[in-house]
Amino acid sequence: MPNSLPEPAAEMHEEQPVTRRPRRPGALVVTVLGLGLALFLLWEMRADVAYWIGSPPRVELGGEGAYHLERAADGALARIAGRPGSSATRFSRFGTRYEIVAVPGTNILVRRTLAGSQPTRAGSKVPPPAQSAFVAEGRLAKDTAIPAYGEAFRLLVERGDAQPRDGHLYLLLDGERPRAGWRVPAAVVGLGLLVALNGMSLFRSFRRGIARRRPAPDGGRDSLG
Repeated sequence: MPNSLPEPAAEMHEEQPVTRRPRRPGALVVTVLGLGLALFLLWEMRADVAYWIGSPPRVELGGEGAYHLERAADGALARIAGRPGSSATRFSRFGTRYEIVAVPGTNILVRRTLAGSQPTRAGSKVPPPAQSAFVAEGRLAKDTAIPAYGEAFRLLVERGDAQPRDGHLYLLLDGERPRAGWRVPAAVVGLGLLVALNGMSLFRSFRRGIARRRPAPDGGRDSLG
């Protein structure tokens, strides 16, 4: 019987372990910075969030000739009636134009919506506000709680419109009422998502780092008895 040809031996392919590319250090730095920035912004918004979800006390600050400035309190829902001073500062925020005016004879400034006005060109003089009487109601904030408005405070004090009381000014944000508007909840949700995403990414990076530091399992074969 003729010898059959031997079958070719099956080639043994040793599987190579799949190694993941280590994460770049720069990506980890960006993640940490993003997480830190989001947490910082959430901390800075704590007063806005507390006012939006809370039930702040209602404060009546009075009107011309009968102001009750001793009632001013940071974070209160305040109401004041009066006429604006002779000057104003104007700016744009989230696509809305605002102006800040002082209530003469008080340490109260009012930020109100400026309808139908074009942005002032750089270097040009800001026209005076309309001298009609107004009533403003909204969140009352102490100057130390809103440093972003420091330049407006300084300008109105230098022009003689704003008069600090006990070294402080208050800004009444006309129209800002608890649980009204979308800006605060939208900002909190957006920042919360950034915190969650960056936190998960950082957690995965730490897990990969711990896994790489673990000792490799014994790859030797058991000896035959």
